[in-house]
Amino acid sequence: MKAALVALLLLLLSAPAAAQVQPLTAWWIDTGDTDSTALWGYECSVGDINGDGLSDFAVSTGSWDYSPTSREGLNIYKGKTYPDTVPDLLVPPPNDSLVLFGIGLYDVGDVNGDGSSDFIAGARNQYTYSYRRHAYLYFGGAAFDTIPEAHFMGDSTGNWTNFSDNGAGLGDINGDGFNDFAILDEGYFISGSPLILGAIYIYYGGNPPDSIPAVVIHADITLNRLGHRIAPLGDLNSDGYADWVMSDPACQGQNGETSTGVVAIYYGGNPPNTIPHTVIYGSVPGADLGLGLTTFDWNGDGQKDIFAWCGNFYPPNNHGAVWEFNVSPTMTGQPDHIFLGIPGYPGIGERLFHVDLDGNGKQDLISGAPGYALAGLVYVFLNANYSDTLYDALYYQGNFEGDLGGAGCNAGDINGDDIEDIVIHEAYGNGRKHLILGDDGLHQSGVEPYSEPPLPQTAVLLKAYPNPFNSEVVLEISAPSLKNNNIQIYNLSGQEVRKFFLSHGQRRIVWDGKTVSGTSCTAGVYWAKLTGPGYQTTTKLTLIR
Repeated sequence: MKAALVALLLLLLSAPAAAQVQPLTAWWIDTGDTDSTALWGYECSVGDINGDGLSDFAVSTGSWDYSPTSREGLNIYKGKTYPDTVPDLLVPPPNDSLVLFGIGLYDVGDVNGDGSSDFIAGARNQYTYSYRRHAYLYFGGAAFDTIPEAHFMGDSTGNWTNFSDNGAGLGDINGDGFNDFAILDEGYFISGSPLILGAIYIYYGGNPPDSIPAVVIHADITLNRLGHRIAPLGDLNSDGYADWVMSDPACQGQNGETSTGVVAIYYGGNPPNTIPHTVIYGSVPGADLGLGLTTFDWNGDGQKDIFAWCGNFYPPNNHGAVWEFNVSPTMTGQPDHIFLGIPGYPGIGERLFHVDLDGNGKQDLISGAPGYALAGLVYVFLNANYSDTLYDALYYQGNFEGDLGGAGCNAGDINGDDIEDIVIHEAYGNGRKHLILGDDGLHQSGVEPYSEPPLPQTAVLLKAYPNPFNSEVVLEISAPSLKNNNIQIYNLSGQEVRKFFLSHGQRRIVWDGKTVSGTSCTAGVYWAKLTGPGYQTTTKLTLIR
C-alpha cells in the first residue's frame, strides 16, 4: 500500500500543469458577396425543419440601409454532418414595402404546441422617417414554411420605435398549456414624457397564437426605462405559472441615478403580474446593469439563474463584468458570482447566451465582447464546476473593427454529434457569420489565464471629419488597442492647444476649435497627434472661420 501511495504521488508530481485557456476555431466563416447578399443581420435556431434529426438555423441577409437591396430575406442553413456555407432556402420579406427584414431575429420557444421552437423576424417600413417596425412569427420544425403565421405591430406614438428588435419565449405564464412570448420596444415613446421609454408586449401562445397582446407593460416613474432584454425563469415561486426577468441598462436608479440599469423579475399568473416582484438596480451610476441578459441553471439546483452585464470598474483595470444571480423568492439582489474578462478591455457581457458547447449536459455561458481591441472577442465559461468563474476558451478570428461577438445564438446540434453548436455575428464589411462546432474535448482551464489573444494587425489611423471645419471636428481612431490613448492638438508653432485622454474603449472625440480654457483658436492649420501604447500617428486639421 505504501509503495502504491508513493507511486501515485510521483505520478501527480510529474503530471502536466493545469490546462490553459483554449482558442476556438471556426468550422466555417461566411461573408456576404455583395450588398444584396450581405450577412449583416442576426441569427437564430429554427429547429429541425426537414425532419432529419439535425438542427437548422436562420441568418438575416441584405444591406444595412433602406434601399431595395436591404430586403433580401432570411438564409436558412440546414444541418449537415459536414456543414457548409451554402444556404438551403431563402425566406423573402412578407411584402415589398419592408426593409431590414431580420433586424430582430430570435427564438420564442414552442408557442403552438407542436414540440418545435418558433421564431420571430422583425422589419421596418421602407423609405419612411417614422421607423415603424413590424414583427412576423414563423413556426419552426416540420411546420416551417416561408409564409409568416402572425403579424405584430407596436403602438408607440413617437417617431422612433424599437419594436421587434428583441424578444423571447417566456414559458406558460398564464397556465393555459401553451408557451407565451414577449416582443420588446425599448424605444416606446409617449408624447410629453421624454424620460420614460419602453414597453413589453406579451402574447399568449396557442394554435394559432393571438396577434393581439394580452398584456402590455409600460415604463413608468419607478422603472423609467424598460424593454431592452427579456428571458424566461421557469416557475420560480411554484405556483404553476412561469415567471420571467427583464433588464434595461438605461434605467435610472431608485434615487434617480443616471443609467444604473435594472434587472426586474415578474411573476406569471392569470392574468400575469405587471408590477415586478424583485427589482435589482446597478450599484453605481453608469453601471448599465442588464445590457446583456440570459438565464439558465448554472448551479445545478433546477432553477434558472440570471446572468446580466454590469459596467462596474474592478481594479486594477477590468472594465465591466457579468453578474450572476442565484434566483430564489428571497434573493438579496447581490451577485453570487462575478465573471471578468481580459484586463484592460471593455465589452464582456454585452451579448450573452448559453449553449452546451462541451457536451457534458450542462449549459455554458457565452459572452460576446465586440469592444475588444477594435475587433471583438467571444468568451466561453464552461459549466462543470459552477463556482469556477474563469473563462475557459476564447474565439478571436474577427477582423479589425469587425465587432465580433455583437450577436450570436445557440444553433442547436447541426452536425449530429450530440453537442450543441454556435453561430457568431461579425459586423465587418457586409457582415460575416462564424460557425463554431461544439467539442467534447473542451475543458475548464482551472487557472488564471496568463496570456491574451493576439491583437488584430492594422495600421494606426487618425481620421478627421469634416476637414476643413469651422465649428467642430470629429477625430476617430483606428488602433491595435482601445486603452491608454490620447490625442493632442498642436498649432504650427508646436504649441499644444488641447489634449484629450480617451477612456478605455473610446474611439472618437470632438474638438470644438477651442483651447482648454475655452478660447477660440484662430483660423489656420493644426496638427492632431494620436499616442497609444507603442504607436503614434498624426493628421492635419484646417480650421476656417
